[in-house]
Amino acid sequence: MSAVTAEITRADLARFALRMFPRVRSNWVMWFVVAVGVGAYVVIKNGVPVTSRQWAALAAASTIGASAALLIGVLLSLLTIWLSSGVHNGVLGKHDFSFTDGGLVERTTANETLIKWGGVTAVERGGGYIYIFVAPCLAHLIPRRSFRTDEQYEEFWRHAQKLVRKNA
Repeated sequence: MSAVTAEITRADLARFALRMFPRVRSNWVMWFVVAVGVGAYVVIKNGVPVTSRQWAALAAASTIGASAALLIGVLLSLLTIWLSSGVHNGVLGKHDFSFTDGGLVERTTANETLIKWGGVTAVERGGGYIYIFVAPCLAHLIPRRSFRTDEQYEEFWRHAQKLVRKNA
């Protein structure tokens, strides 16, 4: 199978964002910076910890503060996806994907795109999706539900891998 139609929803985009969030190094850098900042604030306000209990409280405050900041970042990302994505800009709705000798063709009501095989950085699958990456955190999502049978899903997956390897 070298063609498939996928109906992309906001839930699909949210799942992808949640999948990618821990993979982005800058998110972990932000977590560390916030943890250090919270720790520094606590030390400035209360002095350098002396007892092991105070050190534990400092570590807990830093961890909880940084994790809360990260959670807020995730929620803001999901809100941005929810508000900015639509059928009008070709992000949501029906996507027709097909393989050609030149690459992956994607057609929506808003656009038609050819991603040359040299532009595909990776093909992955997991969580009920095939991901065709064109940048480290940018991928075309093809949900498993887009295929009638497991055989069609597997055939599309094998075809995608073969064409990426062939043109790498």
